[in-house]
Amino acid sequence: MRTVGGRSVTALVAVGLATLLAATACGGSSANDAGGTSTAAPAQRDQSAPKEGAPDQGAKTGAALTVPVGSPVDTRSIVYKGEMTVRASDVDRAASEASTIATGAAGVVAGDNRRDNGADSTADLVIRVPAKSFYGTVEKLSDLGKELTRGISTEDVTEAVVDLDARIASQKASVDRTRALLGRAQQITDIVTIEQELARREAELGSLQARQRSLADQVTLSTITLHLVGPKAPAVKEKDEAENFLTGLAAGWDAFVTSVNGALIVLGAMLPFLVAIGIPVWLAVWLLRRRRPQPVPPAPAPAPEA
Repeated sequence: MRTVGGRSVTALVAVGLATLLAATACGGSSANDAGGTSTAAPAQRDQSAPKEGAPDQGAKTGAALTVPVGSPVDTRSIVYKGEMTVRASDVDRAASEASTIATGAAGVVAGDNRRDNGADSTADLVIRVPAKSFYGTVEKLSDLGKELTRGISTEDVTEAVVDLDARIASQKASVDRTRALLGRAQQITDIVTIEQELARREAELGSLQARQRSLADQVTLSTITLHLVGPKAPAVKEKDEAENFLTGLAAGWDAFVTSVNGALIVLGAMLPFLVAIGIPVWLAVWLLRRRRPQPVPPAPAPAPEA
């Protein structure tokens, strides 16, 4: 009876599995039949469209991709700097409008120096705005009056950013290892030595992090130096890149005067010591020469006999 019961249970399980598989197959085939038209198109699109992140096959003749997509170097870190001079009829009002422009661009006015002298008034503003708003802000500032000069420079600091990130990560690991050694140290001499080394490495890590913050600030916020001049104020002269003879002569004369002044300062500082030491030395030498016996002159040679 147990065998027969076991066989009947096994048979029932087999029949149930077969029924479940058949139902699943029927459902899948019906779903494919019902959605055959909708699933065929995506399959064809997947075959024709390039895979995401893969290089375009039609651009094989271009430059080779040297930077992986998504890496830190893929997003360039650019520092934007600009300097411009604008002549305005009302310098104070133009400076206030420039501050409003900076605030509207999610920036700040880092410096504001004004000189109110009527038609000769001037104002120097240092404006910090996000990099994406740099060129737009420059164009808005140029509309404050008559633009006289404009200079824009860019600097790619991507390699410096990546290098700093790597050095900071390495220095953090070094600090952690040193702290672990300090926790296991037992001797006083070992503890003192490891603490000194830990302080040195932490100071270096702090210096690297400070440089990283400064560089990140320069990349995040671009700098625009705006010179506003009144109707009769002289414009800020830009440095002439082409050096001429007079410029070199003036620079040489300034260097000569600076050198002479430095030599006179050193001589003035040393003069009291020279007087205090030189006079006794001179007296000692003079006394030694006076006490030295004078050499006896040689006797004259006898005259030859005739």
